[in-house]
Parts: sequence; structure tokens; C-alpha cells
Amino acid sequence: MAHGSGWMHGLVKAVPSGDCVVVMGNAAQGGPPPEKTITLASLVAPRMARRDGRDEPFAFASREFLRRLLIGKQVKFRVEYAVASIGREFGQVYVGDVNAALESVANGWAKVRVGGGDRASNHDDLVAAETAAQAKGVGAWTKDPTQLANFAVRNVPQNFDPNASLIPAMKGRPVPCVVEAVLNGAALRVQLMTDGAESRYATCVVFLAGVQAPALRSSNRSRANHNQSGGDDDAGGAPIGGDVASATTDASGDSGAAAKPEPFAREAKHFTEVRLLHRDVRIVPEGTDKFNNLFCTVQTPDGADLAEALAGNGLARCVDWSLAMITAGASKLRAAEKAAKQARRCVWRDYVAPPPNPNSLVGKSFVGVVVEAVSGDSIVVADAETDAERRVTLSSIRAPKLGNERRGIKPEPWAHEAKEFLRARCVGKKVKVSMEYARKIPTGGHANNGQPEAPGITLEMGTVMLPTDQLKKGEDGRAMDDARGGGGEDRGELNVAEMLVLRGFATVVRHRNDDDERSLRYDDLVQAEQRAIKGKKGVQNKDKPAPAHHVNDVSANAQKSRQILPFLQRAGRSHAVVDYVLSGHRLKLSVPKEGVIVAFAIAGVRCPRGDEPGAAEAYRFVRRALTQRDCEIEVEAVDKSGTFLGTLTYGGKQGKEPNRVNGLNLGVELLRRGLAALHDSYDPRGRTNGPELVTAQDAAKRARVGKWVDWSPEKEAAERAALLEGAHGEGAHGEGAHGEG
Repeated sequence: MAHGSGWMHGLVKAVPSGDCVVVMGNAAQGGPPPEKTITLASLVAPRMARRDGRDEPFAFASREFLRRLLIGKQVKFRVEYAVASIGREFGQVYVGDVNAALESVANGWAKVRVGGGDRASNHDDLVAAETAAQAKGVGAWTKDPTQLANFAVRNVPQNFDPNASLIPAMKGRPVPCVVEAVLNGAALRVQLMTDGAESRYATCVVFLAGVQAPALRSSNRSRANHNQSGGDDDAGGAPIGGDVASATTDASGDSGAAAKPEPFAREAKHFTEVRLLHRDVRIVPEGTDKFNNLFCTVQTPDGADLAEALAGNGLARCVDWSLAMITAGASKLRAAEKAAKQARRCVWRDYVAPPPNPNSLVGKSFVGVVVEAVSGDSIVVADAETDAERRVTLSSIRAPKLGNERRGIKPEPWAHEAKEFLRARCVGKKVKVSMEYARKIPTGGHANNGQPEAPGITLEMGTVMLPTDQLKKGEDGRAMDDARGGGGEDRGELNVAEMLVLRGFATVVRHRNDDDERSLRYDDLVQAEQRAIKGKKGVQNKDKPAPAHHVNDVSANAQKSRQILPFLQRAGRSHAVVDYVLSGHRLKLSVPKEGVIVAFAIAGVRCPRGDEPGAAEAYRFVRRALTQRDCEIEVEAVDKSGTFLGTLTYGGKQGKEPNRVNGLNLGVELLRRGLAALHDSYDPRGRTNGPELVTAQDAAKRARVGKWVDWSPEKEAAERAALLEGAHGEGAHGEGAHGEG
């Protein structure tokens, strides 16, 4: 505060009443700047209510006039006299060339004090202004019965419950209010300025969602008060009406020796006060905690997010449990906190960046095609650049486990639905994978008798984004709407993990606050989980049991396979899903209509197996083309091992005529690429696709592709002649032996 001829300059920090202001000086080193409370000399304004009392007539209007005139503005002021018995200083305040006291009196919102020894230096001007205001009937001098009846005394709602009034109707929507007190950097007492009579002028305590500021009282008792009881903190604020007995504040009144502010608690409180105290702000109700404390996003008068500003200046820390309440902007808070850490601001002054995480995979991103859904939270992606298959586990979520039938472990509820969702939405689709971290999972083996402990499994965790143009029309419109987060912004891609969580097919893993090994879109996942809980989706609905699944696996049982053969033959073309590719021509299929899992092989076609040349190429082709894809089969017979033989078609549109579109015949495609050959004993006559298979093999021979790269007609004729000659020789030898016998 600069002195010059008794005049000082400062910023109006608060306006507690219609005749009192709090002026703040310049910033001071080592703490908040000095402050001075000035009562306007020779003035008396109507008194505002304390707690559950009533305002004097026009008290609120008087305070509002002075607040709008002075709050947040640079002023010039001078102390003219003081009354030691009440500890007050009286003086003049100018904003520009306007005398605040004279302006208030001229508009009828304050009166000139009668009597008393000390007077303001402009007492005569004040009296003249009061006489003129009284003659005009302005302000508190009005004779208008409507003004006197409806606006003279504000009607403060008693027993106002913000949780019952604000959360259901205004959650996620801005609510205008005035900050009456700052309890700590992240806790405010506000007066609502809504249009509804049931909430206008009501007061409540709100906490900033997503962050936590240092506590002004750090004793155990005060922390309990912070969570459960209530208290009061003048904080330069005015006594106000309304029931705040149940509100939680950081000023509990506990003045024990153990109660002391946490580092930077005063700085955080001052940061909020200088920007919000007695200012018009907007709060966005986000939710409540288990103690029914109200958490909000607070928008400052210039439209900024207070929580983001506190976090960016190192005066608050992000907390996951309240970040989950925020409908939009949680990522901004984390980014602000990260910047404050790197700059070592305030609470992060001793922050030491952790050493490089050897498990971090951040920056190792790639684009590829999903080959397989291993479980509800794990997929295999073929890297488009290297063509290598990489298993990616979706970070920060957990889907129900599929179990293990061989070990007698049953699948958890909703496990099949989670995996099927991934299969239907992702397999065969092009995705963007952002790798984030690796985590070693122990296999359960322990050192025994000097044997080393069994090695664990290392999972590579990442975020998988599915471009919306990869979805079929109408396939996942609801997910596309959900991915916008309610904000109307179409990102053009969907977070696969978020899609799972939204439908209740997975839950979000709770990380420690200092655990950086998490999804880069963790806050989106938490919000998605909250929506799933609210909508009672999947695993979040404890009252709805998961669908039952009854599947008969006959793939290794020849007797059962022969029993269901007639059903599959009569069905003709049946829809199936490829569960596994066993070899180039042999697969394991699920037939949903019959509720069975079968082993299936392409009739008349054989691919190389094991270490035979071309076996790997054939397997890779079929795996990439068919793993977990929909297909159609026509069963002709079953062999002695229980494997069904027939025709498999894929890549077409499933359904009944005329909607069905014929796809590709797997046998033809294998033969055409030289990845398979017809059995020597295969007779194409009488087969529906027999000539087509022969034509495909002949085309591959002529093109010399795959296993026919060294083929020639002469060589084939010579081999065939040798086989015939050998057959005749064996026949002649047999006849001679028979004659001798």
C-alpha cells in the first residue's frame, strides 16, 4: 500500500456490507499481502443478517451496490479516524474520481450517521446527497409499495439442501452465485443467485471437484471436522443467512497446539480469495461424496477454471476420487498439475522427477489390424509396419475372467459378453494403438526345493482407438455418442476400453495418486464407469444376473460329433464363428444355432502341416482371414476322429436371401494361392464346388505360386507315370505269389 499525503492505494478484495470494504496491498514476499478493513466515514448501512436472522430492510441491496461498484478494482483510500473500542478504522474510498460513500448515499443505499464526535471530511456533501436522495425516493427511500413488499428484505431459504436441489436438476450445468467466503483454497461458501424462489439467496459450502488444496488446520480433529461437521471462517466475508451447520469447512475453530496450516495453505486461500471473494461466479455441480459434501467445478469471472488455476500454480493436488465426478476437463487438471511439478511450484517445491520407468512404453505407438480378441480386455494386433502380431492388454481396466475349463475354473459373470463385444467390434478392424506401460504378472509358481521361482508373464498395456469409419453403418451409434462425452464433439475415433466400461463389460482399475502407470485417458474411463454405474450396465447391475451360456464342445468327441451330423446336414448353410485356426485347412468353430463347438476341415483340401514347407504361410493366411470371424459352413460328412468335413464361406453378408451376399470359399482361396492341394483321391464329380476347386488348383499351377513354384506339366506327367508303373509292378508281384501258393 503506497502512502502519499495520507492516501494509500490498493485492490478491493471484499465488500462485507454496504459501508465496509477490505483493501489489499501489493504482493508481499513470504506470504499474502497486507490488508486493511475500512468502514466508510460518517455512513451507516442496513445490517445484513447473521446466520438464521433477517436482514434489515434493503441491507442486501446496499451491499450489492457497493460490491458492484468496488470489488476487484484499484482504489485510493485514507483513514480519517478510528474507534479503538470497536477496533475499526473509518475513512474515504475513491474508485477513480468517484467517492464511494457519496455515491452510495446519493443512490439511497446508505444514510449519514447522526451524532458522534468524529465526522468525515466530506460530511456536508454527504448530508446534501442524502437530502436529494430522500427527495427523489431512490434506494431505501423508495415509497413504492411493490419495492417495499418484495425487495426490501431478501427471503433466505432455510434448511436448504443443495444435494437435493442442485444435483438432480443442475448437475453439469452452470449455476450463478456470489462467493461469500473462502474457507480454504478449494472450499467456498457461496450464495446462489438463481431465478427460482426455492434456491435464490440460499447459501451452501462447495468444494472444488478434482483437486485438494493444503489444509489450514492439519490436526486430526480438524480433519474430522473437514469431513463431517462444520464451522465458520470469516475470511473477510460478511455474516450471511442460511443454514450452514452441516457444511464442512477448513476453519473448524480448533485452536489446539497441534493445529497448524499445511505448507502453502495460506497462499492457496489467498489465491482463491483475490480472484473469487465477493465476485460473481458460476458453479457447475458435479456430485457428492459419502459425507454428502457438494463438489463443483467453479468458473471464475473471466471464465477460467479455478481448479485448473490452482493445480497449475502448485497450490492444489489432483485427487482421483473427485476427478471421477467431473463431466469434462479432468485431463486439463492433470496437465496443469504435471506442469506445476515440472516447474516445482509451491507444494511441489521438493518434487523430484522419478527415474525413467523401464516399464514405460509411452511413445511406442503403432497402427495395425486386430487379429484376435483373447479376452474381454486383451487383443492381438498385427503391426501394419512389421507385420508382427502383438498382444495388447487394455490399460487401467479389468474385464471379467474367462476361467479355464480344463482346470475346472468357471468364467466370471459377463466374461463371454465382454470378449464377444471385442470380437464383434474390433476383429478385422484397423486400430491405432498407443502403448503405455508393461506390467509383470506372477504365474503363481514358487521356489521349491532349491528350484527357481516360475517366471511371470509380462503384459504390454496400451490404449486402443478404433476409428469410427471402421464401424459398419448403425453398428455402434450409441458408442459414438458416448465417446463424445456429452459435449457434442465427435473425435472421429472411439476408445475401445471406454466402450467396454460404458457397457459394464469392464471396471476401472484404481491406481495410487503417485502411480503414473495408467491409461493416458484414465479420467475418461472413470467418467465412463460412473455412467455405467448410474445406468446399471453389465457388472454394475448387481440385481441383474449375467446371461447363461450353455455350449456343448464336441470337437474332441467322435461319438457326439456323429450324433449331431444329421442336424448340421439338414441345416444346409449354417452360421458359425471361427474360434481357433488349428492349421491351414482345419479349424475350431462355434455354431450358435446348434449350441456346439466343432472341429471342421475343408473337404478334399489339404494344407502342409507341422514342419512341412508352406505350412506356416497357409496357417498365417487362414489365421489373418478367419480368426474369430463370422462364416457359413455346409457339412458333408464327419471323419473317424470327429472332424466335420465340408465347405466354408467367409467375408460375405450373413443372413437369408435376398440379403445374403456370397463370400469367398476358403478351399478355393487356399488352392488359388498355392497354399494347399487337393487330395489325390478327391473326386470332384458330384460335388457342388468340385469343379471350382479343380479350376483353382490348375490356375495356381499355371501361375506357379506357393507350393507349385517348381511345377511343370512334364514333371507332373513323369511322377504320375511312375506311380502307375509302381502300382502295376505291385499287382504283378502279387499275382505270381498267388500262383505259387
